[in-house]
Amino acid sequence: MKMTSVLASITASSGSTPRGAGSRMLVGKHGRITGTIGGGAVEYRAELMALDILEKKESDEHEFRLNRKDVENIGMICGGDVTVFFQYLDHNDPIVMEIAETAEKSYEERKDFWLICDLHATSGMSLYSPCYGLIGNADVPSSILSSLSAQPCRHRSEEYDLFTEQIGTSGTVYVFGGGHVSQKLVPILCKC
Repeated sequence: MKMTSVLASITASSGSTPRGAGSRMLVGKHGRITGTIGGGAVEYRAELMALDILEKKESDEHEFRLNRKDVENIGMICGGDVTVFFQYLDHNDPIVMEIAETAEKSYEERKDFWLICDLHATSGMSLYSPCYGLIGNADVPSSILSSLSAQPCRHRSEEYDLFTEQIGTSGTVYVFGGGHVSQKLVPILCKC
């Protein structure tokens, strides 16, 4: 079933926060579908903001301050700051659908791929895979593509503000030992 949704991603965090950069949740018109950005007031407010984004049909960014000075604003005093980017995903947009289909295919094939969100554009999003190349509408310099890593990263300059995050990976699992846990774990890993 296709539906318009909002991908809420933590693009930056500092100090003590419920979750760090790379945490994300998907929100549809009836609320959170999957994922988490930390629970509590941050996630509740982010979910409400995502519902507003669905109405506006435009991506946005918001910073939550979790300190004593702003306790009346959000009610959390963890001591840190969290920046959340709300990416509007329209299922009628052929680019969004191509990204989703390529991500699903790459995930099933256990191929490395990265999601790239343009934090300046209202709909700039791309997917990069060494197998399928760059798909989408975010303007991504080749220098960023050549420096992608497993860690979520924000790349800023005068020309761009991009958030890159590896979603799928072709990683290898090493199992040490041959005990009861290993004997149950290996057959499950072989199916993945």
